Amino acid sequence: MANPNEDVIKAAGRIMAHSGIAGLSLDALKKEFSMARKRFPRGINNDGDLFELMLLDFEEKLRALVSEISLKNNHPDQEITLLFKGLYDMFKQHQWYLDLVFDKSLLLRCRKAEDILFRVRRVAKSYLTRLIQRGKHNGQFASTESTYVLVNEILESFRALMNDWQLTEKMIKDIRYAQKVKD
Repeated sequence: MANPNEDVIKAAGRIMAHSGIAGLSLDALKKEFSMARKRFPRGINNDGDLFELMLLDFEEKLRALVSEISLKNNHPDQEITLLFKGLYDMFKQHQWYLDLVFDKSLLLRCRKAEDILFRVRRVAKSYLTRLIQRGKHNGQFASTESTYVLVNEILESFRALMNDWQLTEKMIKDIRYAQKVKD
């Protein structure tokens, strides 16, 4: 089912891709919509509502990814591969998710961000926990390390990788912008 706010989310993502998260505001988004002659949706009354909408979209897409992979009922190592490949593809396609997740002021800008991000982490942790336990049970994973420790190490490593990627993308954008200004 398509998200009825998909146009808003895409427009906000374009603004963030061009101006960064600092450039995203309700006013900037309304200008984008008035230029496109689209009706601005109800329920988005301030910047916090906008960030909440984007975070909820991220949560929904993550849940859909986990559900899709789970339904295939592959071996745990294959599911882990599919999960991280899917996450990589999602972040590549929707770079603004990383910008949101790593924004240091997000909790100040969106009062529901902490709850949404907690749920996102819980989805990832519980899915990885089930996969690792299943892999240990069927002998596919021979680690004696506790599942809890493995899950936390995997998620922390992925978070560090995504943070590095996000910083690299930001650097590339800054260099391109500086070149345009110089030319």
